[in-house]
Amino acid sequence: MATGRPVENPETDFSEEAKWVLPGPLGGHDWQAMAFDEAKGIVYMPAQDFPFIYSLNAEFKETGYFKRNPGTTNLGIDVENSSILAEEMAAEAPEAKGYLKAFNPLTGEELWSVDHVHYWNGGVLASAGGLVFQGDGLGYLSAFDADTGEKMWSFNTYISMLAPPITYQVDGVQYVAILAGTGAVENFVGLVTTETAAVKYGNFGKLLVFKLGGNLALEEPRILDRSIPEQPVMMASAEQLLRGEQQYNLVCGGCHGANARSAGILPDLRMMGDGKHQIFAEIVRGGVLAAGGMASFADVVSVQDTENIRQYIISRANIDREEAQQVDAAAGR
Repeated sequence: MATGRPVENPETDFSEEAKWVLPGPLGGHDWQAMAFDEAKGIVYMPAQDFPFIYSLNAEFKETGYFKRNPGTTNLGIDVENSSILAEEMAAEAPEAKGYLKAFNPLTGEELWSVDHVHYWNGGVLASAGGLVFQGDGLGYLSAFDADTGEKMWSFNTYISMLAPPITYQVDGVQYVAILAGTGAVENFVGLVTTETAAVKYGNFGKLLVFKLGGNLALEEPRILDRSIPEQPVMMASAEQLLRGEQQYNLVCGGCHGANARSAGILPDLRMMGDGKHQIFAEIVRGGVLAAGGMASFADVVSVQDTENIRQYIISRANIDREEAQQVDAAAGR
């Protein structure tokens, strides 16, 4: 307080060696809306613990200068090797979790906290009736007691939720509405451990409206087949696979997910069929899918690096496919 300077924690200093840090780049709280009950003076906030492996970029560490590479991820940290470091230090990784918290913004006192299974959940609505509404990543819209955090009601929408609910009144009848669906930076980390509704059923947006006495039932959607298909023959050296992984992390991972595992929002590249593999260069460099949002990256990745990325995706798919087959065999499926 005397100087206004931040107090540094030496345990999370990653200037010399890689460290897991909480919170990661998603923050302890991101852009999901919080709610404020003016009468109670209490804030209700969606929060998360999501760790990230921090390490300085090698050139930055050596020279003290960071070279910006347009069209790629520029954070001043070793994004290139983030997946490799995360695997090497997996045993030390803090658990990823989500919360709904109630606290006094004047004193900082936490009044209650509800644990969520997944870290990435929706915004919050606090009502004058003493309820706090929130949708979560597993697809449940729930109402909690504003004073205790006790869950009073829950409804399975089968859709992961990011937006906050709203409430309004028509002819004396109160409604609670939510625009269901997810997105944003969740794909940055890809599928971690918990299967969200977006992964299980798909990420399809819906507007859902509730009232007391409403009795509409939603039919459970078809569970998506997420089995990884047999891959083309991998033809890459260890050096090419390493280069492919590094380039994927820099250029592709922010949208298609870490370790080539999508969070169910954008295409999971491990699921590509032979046709997509055959035109992979035309997609990445030629921009043939630009109308659908996949722009050309010809100014960022070379012809050889494009192929290295494809080979890395094949390698990653083979690893995950074999692991899934082992799990199925152990379960007798």
